[in-house]
Amino acid sequence: MSSVTDSLSALVRSATIVFIGSAFGRVIALIAEAFIARSLMPTTYGQVALAFSIVGAVGSVLLFGIHEGVTRLLSATTDKKKMNHVTQAGYLSVAISGIIGVLIVIIFSKAIAQTMSQPGLALFLVLLSPYLLLYPLSQVSISILRSWGQTKHAILSRAIASRIIGIFSLGILLHFGFDAEAAVIYWLIIPFTIISISTYFINPLISYNEILTKRPDANVVSKLWSFSWPLAIGSVIFLFLSKLDILMIGYFLSAKEVGYYRSIQPLRQASTFVLASFSFLFLPLATRYFEKGKVDDLGKLFTTTTKWTVIVALPMVLILMFFSDNIVLFLFGEAYRPAALPLSILSAGYFLRALSGLDGDMVKAINVPKIELFAGVMGVIVNFILNLLLIPIIGIAGAALGTVVGFVIYNTVELVAIYRITGQTPFSWNLFKPMVPTVVAAFVLSVFIQTNGFLILLPTGIVLGIVSFASVFLTRSLSDADQILITRFESKTGYKISNLVK
Repeated sequence: MSSVTDSLSALVRSATIVFIGSAFGRVIALIAEAFIARSLMPTTYGQVALAFSIVGAVGSVLLFGIHEGVTRLLSATTDKKKMNHVTQAGYLSVAISGIIGVLIVIIFSKAIAQTMSQPGLALFLVLLSPYLLLYPLSQVSISILRSWGQTKHAILSRAIASRIIGIFSLGILLHFGFDAEAAVIYWLIIPFTIISISTYFINPLISYNEILTKRPDANVVSKLWSFSWPLAIGSVIFLFLSKLDILMIGYFLSAKEVGYYRSIQPLRQASTFVLASFSFLFLPLATRYFEKGKVDDLGKLFTTTTKWTVIVALPMVLILMFFSDNIVLFLFGEAYRPAALPLSILSAGYFLRALSGLDGDMVKAINVPKIELFAGVMGVIVNFILNLLLIPIIGIAGAALGTVVGFVIYNTVELVAIYRITGQTPFSWNLFKPMVPTVVAAFVLSVFIQTNGFLILLPTGIVLGIVSFASVFLTRSLSDADQILITRFESKTGYKISNLVK
């Protein structure tokens, strides 16, 4: 138990850093998106947002899963020479694919715009095309820091420095009268800043001279690609799960509906944002447990991580579900009110992703990435069929429903496969028992709070957070690992957590 507890302690410390840093970054990102949406009419915002969605989707494909492969291979070795070869192979692979992607988007920008029946789309695709090189490079940089457990440096690069510089640049451009151009530059500055800052932190840890002057090791390149290619196809599938809704809205409906739907994208990921906080260090730790044959310890890590992800995420999700109208009106204004219902649907659906735990990282840790490919195919098929049927009938709410069901299928397939291979599952009674009082409290509050004000949501969220945390103790949902972690926290801080719920 001690080794698991040590890993959980490290995971909690890392997750706390990631959570705080990412929360700051996402708040800044949300403010920036609100500024962009308010400075543009929904139709114009819809066009530039659709262009960014297309470029973002292509950029995810061009990663070819290399960033995950880099994390996996670096986590499994301490040999500095091999680490240099893995880093070199990662950067070289995405640089080549990124340059090719930039050229393809520029050449076919007009054809894409015609297919989507959006003539103004072509210009924004060309302007945003450098993202196809910058984004993959930035993700490989973060994956290197992730594999070495450099949580603070990674979060500073990805969530803090890049967002501060991005919103500062956006503010200046909007002040001087730029609108759509400001949005384009903002989205390009983010990955560029990540590359710049993370390179500074990576530099002392590897030999850039060797990376830039030596020939790539063919065996390392082959090993990286052999691990990454299923993830590459899986990333295409996952991207369809994530982006298919907005692309099909762009095809079936107008740019205005795209603008409505795109405005809530930063909000819908509240639950998965908490999941990502734990994910940062989970994959390296889980990989080491699996490599050492400690499957039971891996299962305890999986179950405990999922429970605390749900406890932290649930209050935020319930606020988004029950008070979506208040949030949309405050952030984006009356013009974007139609986005409220899809926000409620997507928030509930993305919480189901959090409920399945870090199943995607588990698949990578146990070295069977082909499972993610199969699960993704099943999810996309369902997602596509439901979008095809529902969007023409009920509009953007139909797109939200299709996305939610697609992700449920995707996660279910992965969880079944993980259980069959390892016998491990993220579910336990200790996971579900604390959820009941929190959901009941949220429903009661939503009945009694009959105001469109936004400020009421802060105390409401605090109340739900307290209920969620206290419910773990009141429903006796603490495992042995939890008890040890709490004891360590109490001994270091002098605060008795158990007294808070007496």
